[in-house]
Amino acid sequence: MLRTATGCFSSCSRRSCASAPARRLHGRALGTPLLDLGRLLGGGSRVRTRRITRGGRLRHGYDSAVPRTVSGNTVESVKGEAGIYAAQTDGLAVTRNTVTTTLRLTPTGNCQGIHVQSSPNAVVSRNSLTDIQGDGIGVDSGSTGTLVADNTVLTTTGPGINTGVNGATLRGNRITGATGYAVRVGGNAVGTFVQTTTVGAVTGGASGAAIGVMAGSSGTWLVGNDLTARGSGTPAITDNGTGTTPVQNTI
Repeated sequence: MLRTATGCFSSCSRRSCASAPARRLHGRALGTPLLDLGRLLGGGSRVRTRRITRGGRLRHGYDSAVPRTVSGNTVESVKGEAGIYAAQTDGLAVTRNTVTTTLRLTPTGNCQGIHVQSSPNAVVSRNSLTDIQGDGIGVDSGSTGTLVADNTVLTTTGPGINTGVNGATLRGNRITGATGYAVRVGGNAVGTFVQTTTVGAVTGGASGAAIGVMAGSSGTWLVGNDLTARGSGTPAITDNGTGTTPVQNTI
């Protein structure tokens, strides 16, 4: 089942709204033709569905607590929500999706391009995210061991990638136009591995960094990252964690 909801715009951090009126489309998502749900979504949002396995829920983008694979979708002009939100699925794969423009409703809102929560061993790879009012990719709250690889993140009002879980691996991502940090390691994360990231211009100057390791994080490895294009006045690495090991980064 795919589900679209109207009227659930009160908070970017709010991922469900039981009271919101909903329209439902019944049918099998796997293997169906390209489906344009734009006419069902408020505020001009458009979602094109190519593949969701094992069913799922759609709420102004993807809000999925069921499918193990979300792949090949286009999500555009989302208001007050993440472009793709996935939760409570071990071994989840979010791959080859395109998210263009998420719009927050308050100055402090965080409407991530992709948000993965409570999904251990997730894989977030080969996605393209552009014009995101929040984090490009956010990984938190129980998504231990997540791999974030080979994504392209362009222009965000928050970090390009923001992770706060144990054992996360960030590899081969390309980030340009992030605000504050291209990559932020926080949330008391242990054993994060950041490798071969290519960082373009970062907005925020001395108050941010290409890679930021926050206080409480420990055992972070920073290996082979190219931080040379981060911009004048922006630090390459800000390290407030413990046991951080930088190796062969180009700064």
